[in-house]
Amino acid sequence: MPAKNIEHKAFSDPKAALLAEAVASGDVKRIHNLIDQGIDVNSRGDKGMNLLQWSLLNTSSEGLTALLDAGADPTQRDDFGDTVLRLAKMANDPIYLHILVAHHADANIPQSLSRDEPLASALLGSRDPAERHAVTLSLSHVTLNR
Repeated sequence: MPAKNIEHKAFSDPKAALLAEAVASGDVKRIHNLIDQGIDVNSRGDKGMNLLQWSLLNTSSEGLTALLDAGADPTQRDDFGDTVLRLAKMANDPIYLHILVAHHADANIPQSLSRDEPLASALLGSRDPAERHAVTLSLSHVTLNR
């Protein structure tokens, strides 16, 4: 998957920027190679953005999966209090929610400011019926604090 036109300058650390490039492009082999070289899978960039959030901004489901497989923490918040789950909730493609749930991301972590629960609000949001059904199926084993 080619990287979107979002510059990796969001990550000022040169090593984290290399990993961000690999994540954005969905280059799983390179992601694992860089992590094996000691680059932190939980590296943070501008405004506290983490690599999991970066993968969503670049529509890289492969990058998201590779980071989670390598142990990236989906509970990390950026400087605005958002987690990757909140971004996934807003994404047009439910694949990101599927991936996060499959990797046991906590469905009950509220956004810091609004206190909304990302996966619960994903179901209640303005998705079309087919998308809502797909999200519901992927969440069938998740318990929400409602």
